[in-house]
Amino acid sequence: IIAMIGQRVLGARDRAKVKEAHMALSQWTEAISMYYNDCGKNPGSLDNIIKPDAECNNWDPGNYSRLKTNDPWGNPIVYSLEGTDFVLKSLGKDGKDGGSGFDADIDAGSTQE
Repeated sequence: IIAMIGQRVLGARDRAKVKEAHMALSQWTEAISMYYNDCGKNPGSLDNIIKPDAECNNWDPGNYSRLKTNDPWGNPIVYSLEGTDFVLKSLGKDGKDGGSGFDADIDAGSTQE
């Protein structure tokens, strides 16, 4: 009985972390969109969002400076550019590409045109 209760509690924590990761990626996506509107390009890194960017005088991090660069499991949020698109994701609980269940990647992204 204790093992079953323990699994349910741990599962609830992981489900909460998945929701938290989705919210964090949504906030980052909004910040990247605002950066794009102000600068006419996607940022080279997440640091360009949370700090003043010498390559874009129009950018003011404001409240975005508080965004966390780690996901709820403590792993770095992955951000990269692919042409005019960006890739933004959490690698899930295991911190590795791929996976299933709570180890699955959580993706967000956008095409800026």
